[in-house]
Amino acid sequence: MSSGLLQAQENQDCAREASLAYTDAKAQNYEAAYPRIQQLREDCPTYSIVTYQYGERILKDMLSKASDDEEKIAIAKDLMNLYEERLQHFPDKTKAADVKKDIAQLQYDNNIGTTEDQFMAF
Repeated sequence: MSSGLLQAQENQDCAREASLAYTDAKAQNYEAAYPRIQQLREDCPTYSIVTYQYGERILKDMLSKASDDEEKIAIAKDLMNLYEERLQHFPDKTKAADVKKDIAQLQYDNNIGTTEDQFMAF
């Protein structure tokens, strides 16, 4: 198969997965949307900035419902990674200062890193 056909198939796969993920996320069916958003982050990171916007909503919802500190830290770290990925893949549509501020706030709110690390992040 030619590389053009492979690229077209990948784009169709990304579009199909995104449609399902975004529909679930829009309906606030975050449990169904989460694995699809994660797959889009992995397989189609530059497909759409919407992946990161819905991913942020989903992870913030999960963070608010986390039952213990260990789970909160894991979700917060995933959210920090999502912010960094958005900045990497959509630098023209993402303010670096906002990303750094959001990451620093997550570190502070969830006691991630040392106090010095948290201070330096701000």
